[in-house]
Amino acid sequence: MTIVNQPISIDRLIVGKRSSLSKTFCFIAISVIPLIGVPAQPMPVCAQKPNTKQGEPISSASPVGKHFPIPKANPDLKQSIELGEETLNKKNSSGKSDQLTWRTDFSTALKQAKEKNQFVFIDFTGERCINCRINEKEIFTRQDVKKCFKQYILLSLYCDSIPQNYYTKAVDEDRRDDDAAENLKLEKKVFQTEVLPLYAIVKPVQGDQFEVIQVHDQGRIKNVEAFLKFLTAPLDKK
Repeated sequence: MTIVNQPISIDRLIVGKRSSLSKTFCFIAISVIPLIGVPAQPMPVCAQKPNTKQGEPISSASPVGKHFPIPKANPDLKQSIELGEETLNKKNSSGKSDQLTWRTDFSTALKQAKEKNQFVFIDFTGERCINCRINEKEIFTRQDVKKCFKQYILLSLYCDSIPQNYYTKAVDEDRRDDDAAENLKLEKKVFQTEVLPLYAIVKPVQGDQFEVIQVHDQGRIKNVEAFLKFLTAPLDKK
């Protein structure tokens, strides 16, 4: 048998080595990366899930029952505003305006709640939050929900950019974004989440502090009965 010696080019050797190295690297990557973990990319604000669940036992991570300092008042925000004539404040069956008045500043809302001995319903919302608009249009306009709302001090806190009409004077976009960032910081500090929308009930306590009473477990409200129970539970215990 004749053996023919065919020369192998350097290029083929290099390619062969590269191919082997590539396969080795892929094997190592597939085997090792799941063990060491890869940092996850942060989820968009509206896609995250809240860390607190309504009806679950209170854990060390839950804010329910805990006290937190009341943030300083923002002097440039209106004390209150009647929101969304086209959505939140439609006329009732008798033809009378059934408007809801919302506070825009946390400190002001807690002060009024203390004077009137009422709870505060907080709506952490956003200009770019689709689920927020759906809830406002489909849930907040219901007469049974409005009836409950009227027993609360309502507080609307925008966490991406505060609308211009919330201010007593004209402010630029950067200021609106900065003020909204403070609301988001408050949400994250107290509720350990940046989810929007987030609904919570709080009350003022001694020492310029507030106590978290309840946190709703749905952003997009699909169970209206559960939301009504969420609103009525603190009132029944009052």
